[in-house]
Amino acid sequence: MEISFIASLIAAIASPIVFGFMNVFDKFIISKKVRHILGYTGIAGAINVFLGLILILVLDWSGITLRSMIIPAIAGVFFGSQFFFYFSMLKKEDISNLIGFMYTYPLIVALLSFIFLKEILSMTGYLGMALIIIGVLAISLRLKKIKLRASLWMLVIFIMIVAVTEFFIKVAISDIPAFNGIAINTFVMGLTVTTLFFGKTTRKTFFKEIKNIRFAAVAESCTFMGVITLYVAMTNMPATIVTSIGAIQPLVVIIFERIFHRIFGGMIRDDVLLKKIIPIIIIAIGVIMIYSQEILKLIKQ
Repeated sequence: MEISFIASLIAAIASPIVFGFMNVFDKFIISKKVRHILGYTGIAGAINVFLGLILILVLDWSGITLRSMIIPAIAGVFFGSQFFFYFSMLKKEDISNLIGFMYTYPLIVALLSFIFLKEILSMTGYLGMALIIIGVLAISLRLKKIKLRASLWMLVIFIMIVAVTEFFIKVAISDIPAFNGIAINTFVMGLTVTTLFFGKTTRKTFFKEIKNIRFAAVAESCTFMGVITLYVAMTNMPATIVTSIGAIQPLVVIIFERIFHRIFGGMIRDDVLLKKIIPIIIIAIGVIMIYSQEILKLIKQ
């Protein structure tokens, strides 16, 4: 399937909006509906296996080599391994704070790109890194003041996994058509999550959470659309540009978080908007500065 540059640009803009809505909807489900995280996570994994399998069956696989499937499969493993950490932290913290913190991952992507892809940052890029660190420190001080409930080690692992996932998607898109990569990524992501069923607690609580399958179906459909927009965006655009545009995701999360809080209540512990939004804007500017050279090159073309 041929994907135009315009389609990639639209997908790059849509991706943080889709993921931002998904983050807040996930928070709503976990806060209001779910009692057993492991059981619900198992349901989410099974839905992704189903979505990935449907896409695998409808796509043309002629000319796709086994070697080209390996990288999106690895991306799927890392993507799937985020789920438990993500849902566990959602139960305890505001999603806007978590996603703001998560946007330290471009620092790790930049480091991996330097080591493996020989991509070198400009001086502006290093200033962007400094801004991200300043923004994260501001969020950290705020979280310390309101008493972080989520485990710090979980947050660190989550950020690392997000970074490695995006790096592998960045590599995968050069070797395989976008939708074939999406199919493998989603299917393997779901399989990775369903390994939780080897645990007795997951099997037991799965049936207690089956009533929430309709909510999980909506949430994982959003995840599926997010993965699609991310792959389509990276087909004709540098991953660095896609990540820079994606830096608006924490701001999107804050908007949806406020809307859901007004309608349903109980979505926010830390209700001081200004102290949330300033560090997130600093981080977003930092992310854009990291990739400023690539953005300028694209504008000049």
